[in-house]
Amino acid sequence: MKTLRFLGITLLTVMLAVNFTACSDEEESLDLNSLEGTWMLIHSKGWELCSNAPEKDEWDKDYDFSTLNSDSERIIITKIADNKYSFSFGYYTGTNWYNEPSTTGTINGQTAELKDSPYYSNPVIESLTSDRMVVRVTYNEVSTGEEGHYHSGDITNTYIKK
Repeated sequence: MKTLRFLGITLLTVMLAVNFTACSDEEESLDLNSLEGTWMLIHSKGWELCSNAPEKDEWDKDYDFSTLNSDSERIIITKIADNKYSFSFGYYTGTNWYNEPSTTGTINGQTAELKDSPYYSNPVIESLTSDRMVVRVTYNEVSTGEEGHYHSGDITNTYIKK
């Protein structure tokens, strides 16, 4: 009986230790050596809701970056200084690449803190390897105009390095 109780207590202790370890509130730090380069969108899943649209727009879509088309998107990330990067977001117009004006930013934990970006508000890099990056953006914006428009969404994009 003592052996059975001892095994039960040991098993309970191990389970509690695993649960406490798995529930850390700290953000995982990224190996930023892989961040610099050209990243092509291969998958996007998410939703957007706008006050001027009657329904929530939802999608779960794969993209083939090897055949450029109007759905092709990329991010070019260039290191400027220690923990300071240039981010250039672009999409294919059907004949050439259109790049939005570059923005600069830093990485704090897993969050990219972008300066003056009209499109992405502090995206979170959920995972980063030498050839794959998963980025999540959540936003909830309300305009200050007379009509009080709102725009909210939750988007997870997967990129591969070209």
